[in-house]
Amino acid sequence: MADFSCYVTIYNNTPYTLSLTNSGDAWGKWTIAPPTTISPFQATSQFQLQDKAGPNGTQGFVTYTANSPAADAFTMNFSDPYSGSNYCNINNPNGNCYSVFFVANSGGGDNNNVCPTSGHPLTLSFYIRSFV
Repeated sequence: MADFSCYVTIYNNTPYTLSLTNSGDAWGKWTIAPPTTISPFQATSQFQLQDKAGPNGTQGFVTYTANSPAADAFTMNFSDPYSGSNYCNINNPNGNCYSVFFVANSGGGDNNNVCPTSGHPLTLSFYIRSFV
């Protein structure tokens, strides 16, 4: 059976600690949970949203908030559904202070800021960079 998991790594290239403020798993289950904090200029270990038995695949999100004066929150969404198209994105709450991008792969090579619409599993690296 195909692996419809989402494997996620987040790179915190800012001087701020990022704290997990929300997460969800509409489809699937966290077999490796997202970490509660990401230290400045560090990356997470890879965490995993794994598909459950049945015809759904995975769909989830994480939100991390910067321990900064503005308390900017970054939400990353990802999905590797059993039917339909894969998707992934990251919001940038403050384009004057941060740049964000992601690299996605579902078996066909790395894609910068483009989520492959098909293929399994979905492996994602999200990058948050500070201009400060």
